[in-house]
Amino acid sequence: MQKGFRALLELDLQKTYTVGFRIIALAELYQQADQAARDGLRNAIRQDVTKLLDWQLAGGGWIYQKSDGGTWDFSNTQLAVLALREAARAGVEIKTDAYMKVQKLYLDHQQPDGGWNYGRPPSGQNVNNGPSYGSMTAAGVASLFITREALEPGVGCPCRNGRSSGRRNAQVDQAIAKGVGWLGQHFATNENVLCANFVKSYVNYWLYACERVGIATGYKYLGTHNWYAEGAKAMIGRQAADGGWGPLYDTSLALLFLIKGRAPILLNKVQFDGDWDMHPRDAANLAAYVGTLKEQRINWQIIHLDVPVAEWHDAPILYISAESPPKLSDDQRKKLREFTDSGGTILFEASCGNQAVITAWKAACKAIWPEWELRITDKDHPLWTA
Repeated sequence: MQKGFRALLELDLQKTYTVGFRIIALAELYQQADQAARDGLRNAIRQDVTKLLDWQLAGGGWIYQKSDGGTWDFSNTQLAVLALREAARAGVEIKTDAYMKVQKLYLDHQQPDGGWNYGRPPSGQNVNNGPSYGSMTAAGVASLFITREALEPGVGCPCRNGRSSGRRNAQVDQAIAKGVGWLGQHFATNENVLCANFVKSYVNYWLYACERVGIATGYKYLGTHNWYAEGAKAMIGRQAADGGWGPLYDTSLALLFLIKGRAPILLNKVQFDGDWDMHPRDAANLAAYVGTLKEQRINWQIIHLDVPVAEWHDAPILYISAESPPKLSDDQRKKLREFTDSGGTILFEASCGNQAVITAWKAACKAIWPEWELRITDKDHPLWTA
């Protein structure tokens, strides 16, 4: 690894993809490095970020290399956005105008069906004429998540009078929802879906992009598809006898999908009909923090209460953050009881201390667990230090 690391630093890289992937690799090493090594890694990342930002075109996109002129495509653009996000995680400051420009590009060129195409038009043709396809749609959703996180880091805060506040870009939220809907409708594991050219065979590239969406959004399902379970089964079935998946890049993408998607899940955040996601980064930030403490990758995910209780046990904690009282059916109340009876823990938050939610939850607890009183935990209870 040391030999490879030194060789990586010495390469004179002049293309968006190679510089972007070097940033991603160095940022991953940064998370594992001791303090003495971090300054050097951050400086190397910062130099590559300077290149990427210099190569960003006026319209917000990127092309393979700066000498290619004024065209752009969403393949290079999504890789640059991902690299900038990883650089920011390593402490490199990124100018917000870079995110603003690329966010506008994605919003302007989302197709009516909710997807994205390659984006770089053939000579003389309109960029919006090409059909949406899998890998670029998944990359579009993930890129919008990254720009939203960078431009709206404190969404929902501060609380005022029991309600969340803070600016939230409804256009971005709607674009993400449409893109996720497209992925759920078209998800498949045997091809880069709806791509009519040679990129159709880039299956691992497509599944890697889906993994980015799943981890960014927390969604266990894209539509009715358990993206990781289905993708991993198909991917393992295609592994060759020598352990690889054909070309080195395909093997690398397959390993990224399998490793990142199988990280332990800290908590399932409950989606319900009401205000359940007023602080969209809460579960993600907590999982990242715990992952830092445990020195391993930790995921989180979103579920709804209609799935079987066995699936709730993907994680030890069921997290409900409510700013409007959740309307629980009799069946859902029974499931909540079954979950705790079978070892699960429920973390319920009345978002922003909303009094109506507190009152409704106290009543629900009395109905679901009638033999136990809901009360403040003693200050010396082991719960606080376990």
